[in-house]
Amino acid sequence: MTFTHEDEVHIGEACKLLTQIPHAGGEALARMFAAYPGTKSYFLKFGGFKASDDKVIQHGKKVVDALVQASQHLHDLEGQMHPLSVKHATELMVDPVNFEHLSHCIHVTIAAHHGEKYTAEMHRSLDKFLEKVSSVLVCLYR
Repeated sequence: MTFTHEDEVHIGEACKLLTQIPHAGGEALARMFAAYPGTKSYFLKFGGFKASDDKVIQHGKKVVDALVQASQHLHDLEGQMHPLSVKHATELMVDPVNFEHLSHCIHVTIAAHHGEKYTAEMHRSLDKFLEKVSSVLVCLYR
């Protein structure tokens, strides 16, 4: 999957919107836990699953930071995400569908906070990016 110049611009804009939301990653994770309760099984040590819970906030920050970092390496996502791919495939053994669930919740979180600023073009490009990130994260599962 390749990204056009337009995609690169829109991904950057969407990531900027994401970083403007306080605790966006924690909020997206909490949405995922509520909408897809089975995802909680990978986070039992958290103790709580609300957006205001410290461990949810901390892990959400890691997610957002990793996505922002990856967005700056669109032409080498495989190399950029390899350590996380190894960790999720061999250590955490996360069900690959959970990446899709979280991607959806990231879109909802951005839209809930930014409304019309989150354009259809940004959504399309960010979806393409999140799909590629998910694909990279599960590449070692095969």
